[in-house]
Amino acid sequence: MKKYNLYLLVLNEGVASKYLQTLKDFGFPGGTIIQAQRTSKSKLTRFLGLDREKKEVIISIAAEEIGSNAINIIQNDRKLAKRFKGIGAVIPIDDLLGVGQIKSESIKKENSVMSNKVVFIIVNRGLAEDVVEIATNAGATGGTIINARGAGSQVVAKFFGIETEPEKEIVMIICEDEITDKIVKNVYEQLGLDKPNTGIIFVIDAKETFGLDKESLKEI
Repeated sequence: MKKYNLYLLVLNEGVASKYLQTLKDFGFPGGTIIQAQRTSKSKLTRFLGLDREKKEVIISIAAEEIGSNAINIIQNDRKLAKRFKGIGAVIPIDDLLGVGQIKSESIKKENSVMSNKVVFIIVNRGLAEDVVEIATNAGATGGTIINARGAGSQVVAKFFGIETEPEKEIVMIICEDEITDKIVKNVYEQLGLDKPNTGIIFVIDAKETFGLDKESLKEI
């Protein structure tokens, strides 16, 4: 029985279509591209208002052997790696079953050997920047903000079985397992997500996280 993975790839604006075509050339069946913004951890760039970069996110599902082979080839090809800068996460499809809201309890799973997580935080419009600031203070290197008004949020909702409203924002953070609890706890408590209709947090195991080029590895 074939194993399938979900691939989340965050790339610079304008290259997602070409990257997706490259994935198709390696056997990927296709994918969906959504618009987003990547925020920086640097306090200086945040102060100067230069912390938000326009990004594109590719969401695709592929057989494990096809996906692993394609990503490895792209990472090891200097020309392709230089052309496609970004970060990514690989999520086993099985881990998408039963994903739900997380309260303040620990998100670690017993017997889990995966060392990276993808944290999704859905909050009221205008709070995404606060989420990123809290998360970076907890050790994250930044976050990718998806506007819930756009079609991208509908794609996220379809994949993860959640509902988003126009006045919401979605923050996606790829991080190491050891800081995930702290990020979730701090965001939950500091933004008061225990109150009704304030926000939702859910965390998914990432089988693998990677930088599509050497510089991007610093962002994970």
